[in-house]
Amino acid sequence: MNDQDRTPEELLRELAALQRRLAEAEAQLERNQHAEAALAESEARYRLLAESTDDIIAVTDPSGTLRYANRAAALQIGLSPDEIVGKRQQDLFPPPVAAKHVERIERVCRTGEAFQEDERFQFGPEVVWLNVHLIPLHDARGQVTSVMTVSRNITVQKGAEEVLQQARDELEAKVKDRTAELSKANEQLQAIYDGMFDGLLIVDLKTRRIVRANPSICRMLGYPEAELLSMSLADIHPAEAMPAIVERLRARAEGRSPGHAVWRVIRKDGGMLHADIASHAVTYNGRPCVAGFFRDITERKRANEALRQERRTLKHMLRASDHERQLIAYDIHDGLAQHLAGAVMQFQTFEHLRGSEPQQAADAFHAGMTLLRQAHLEARRLISGVRPPILDESGIVAAIAHLVGEWSTASAPRIEFHSKVRFHRLAPILENAIYRIVQEGLSNARKHSKSEEVHIRLRQRGSRVRIEIHDSGTGFDPHAIPDTGYGLRGIRERARVLGGKCRVQSKPGEGTALAVELPVVVHDEGEPDGPGEGAG
Repeated sequence: MNDQDRTPEELLRELAALQRRLAEAEAQLERNQHAEAALAESEARYRLLAESTDDIIAVTDPSGTLRYANRAAALQIGLSPDEIVGKRQQDLFPPPVAAKHVERIERVCRTGEAFQEDERFQFGPEVVWLNVHLIPLHDARGQVTSVMTVSRNITVQKGAEEVLQQARDELEAKVKDRTAELSKANEQLQAIYDGMFDGLLIVDLKTRRIVRANPSICRMLGYPEAELLSMSLADIHPAEAMPAIVERLRARAEGRSPGHAVWRVIRKDGGMLHADIASHAVTYNGRPCVAGFFRDITERKRANEALRQERRTLKHMLRASDHERQLIAYDIHDGLAQHLAGAVMQFQTFEHLRGSEPQQAADAFHAGMTLLRQAHLEARRLISGVRPPILDESGIVAAIAHLVGEWSTASAPRIEFHSKVRFHRLAPILENAIYRIVQEGLSNARKHSKSEEVHIRLRQRGSRVRIEIHDSGTGFDPHAIPDTGYGLRGIRERARVLGGKCRVQSKPGEGTALAVELPVVVHDEGEPDGPGEGAG
């Protein structure tokens, strides 16, 4: 039927049908344009994240040919991204390394399972260690079309074993059609989130609410993702830090502040961690946001604090050592040196009078000999005070018993010493430390406690030796002891340096109990333990 045979009604109906098909085509064209714009935004977010991280990100096809490499990967190779994209593994690596890479890529493509290992790379004189994480990427039908590699430089963790570490991650998705590319780009973006070592939060700049969180930050803070996405920055930072954080976010968005800062972050369990946070201004879902990369540096700060504590301890021990040397110098000056000076004067008198006054010369000689004997006794006393010979000759049990015997006088408190140990001899440094701890503790009890009796016990429990000194005297407040003292603090430091612990219990009017526990280190591992029980 030609147009002349149609009625006007039929022609109008056909014209209306044509208009409807034209409208549908225009709507489909508009939907395609929206899909194009969404794909472009997703790609931009993906590339921003990939290009801003220090991790190496790369994508290879199943044959090992590079389809994408981010800025960090190109920088490590020493070429531009355009120069390395399209290269095969054998174009970039020595044959054994290239063969290993191809085999690993083929395995991931064949099994569809991710793969991770540490790998050593060498480019000329540069040696680099990487933790390499290979992730299969699928198309809309679920087939593995490429492999994404996310690598973290772990040269520092490898320490002195390696000089440098180089990492290279490969990334690019070959797009077949625009709709499939959008799905694939989203999958790649999710893979980056899941594979990153650092925690990642994206925060809305206006509301300061969390709009994206990767698995690493969830593990770091102890929150499930859904709960974290219902929170804001005020929920994970101390209240007193929020004004400064808000100002830093605003300044960062305006490009007025550095990208790195260290902040305290609150975990779900209430614990506090210190994070080095690198922030970048981004657009997410059409809104201005800030992306923050979190690196937990809590252990590093603890190590720095421990180092500062060690330095304070060393300074105190040096002061204590100087103090002890000063006391020894005083003893030598006031005792030994005076006796020797007096003896020299008497012998000079003897030399001067022996021809003219024999009797006076003889008296001077005898006086000089008496002073020499006193100097000899004083020298032995000084030696015994620093490290008594009996400690080297007979061991710690005998040395403590000897010390108790020397200090047991009519005017002093009654001292009881009991020992129950299995070792025969300990390492010299440990014996000396125990002796000085007992010497200092007993000296404190005699000087300050006003107790009628003092009990000393030396006991061995497995691989630990315990020293206990107890009196029933006036007591004191342990917290009131000044930090600059050399008594109890010196005992605590000796115990800590030797891997032990010290405990002091005392109250005014209730006496004092000092307990120090140290690891047993015998003098000779091949020497059998001998009996060590006794009392004094």
